[in-house]
Amino acid sequence: MKLFRIRFPDQEAKRRGLGFLAGRFSFTSFASGEVLVVESALTAFAVEGPATYAEASPHAAFADTLLELEQRFGAVSSESQTIAGQ
Repeated sequence: MKLFRIRFPDQEAKRRGLGFLAGRFSFTSFASGEVLVVESALTAFAVEGPATYAEASPHAAFADTLLELEQRFGAVSSESQTIAGQ
């Protein structure tokens, strides 16, 4: 698996980015500001314009939690998984 290092321009952009990545792509985020993402995640970051509150809010709480964990422990990782029932 090839990883790429990205950096968001500010903390708010990072919060939105982590909220989007979580559950979709594997990544590791460091308190230094660097985020390692899988190659397939790179195509997901085409700029289309600002999201509405309704579009962003489901992921915002999870992103806030990820950032809090990163600040507390210095790094946070997330893996995407699909769980199928019967």
